[in-house]
Amino acid sequence: MRDCDLDQFDAHIQTAMSWTNSHIHHSRIDDKLYGHPRLLAETFGELGYKDSTRTRLRDILPERGGPSRFAYEYDFGDGWLHEVRSEGREPAEPRKRYPLCLEGERACPPEDVGGAWGYRDFLAALDDPGNERHEDARAWIGRRFDPEAFNPARASAEMRRGLPSWWGTRRTRSRRPGITRGGSRPGGLDDPWAGCRRGSPRRSGRRSGRTSRR
Repeated sequence: MRDCDLDQFDAHIQTAMSWTNSHIHHSRIDDKLYGHPRLLAETFGELGYKDSTRTRLRDILPERGGPSRFAYEYDFGDGWLHEVRSEGREPAEPRKRYPLCLEGERACPPEDVGGAWGYRDFLAALDDPGNERHEDARAWIGRRFDPEAFNPARASAEMRRGLPSWWGTRRTRSRRPGITRGGSRPGGLDDPWAGCRRGSPRRSGRRSGRTSRR
């Protein structure tokens, strides 16, 4: 992808993951928090956030283009914590459209599924007609869901299309989403599967992907 601010980078992550900008989010880079000052107004000053709309990737990635990593969290209720890795900087190729998803694995967990534990229980219920919550899971998702499916071309198209804005203007889409904040701080709760949490999360909720490093 090309250089952009962290708020735009968040849009690239969400669209690659098929999320809908329905929850607040932030990044942690070198022990500093970065977030949108309007979305995180309640805690922006208290937690010492830096403005993600004024911080560009070139400001946080190594100047000489070496590997680096930082943390990104989406939905403080479900707590989807990502490790973002940069493999370096390369010049853009003239005839390619960016951002570009190169490869990935597995479908993204649905919005509001309840984090890693909730996703585990959702998949178990969906996959087993004998599970007492099978029909609930089918009704809740409301569509066919294949946890193994992933299409890099579709992810690239969604990344270019962009996200609904919190304020009704385009981050690129014009449709305003239904917004559920899931708490104003990390550690909130917005979990329809909370009653099913047992044991520890499996790897079934994990999704990996590579995007172009331009």
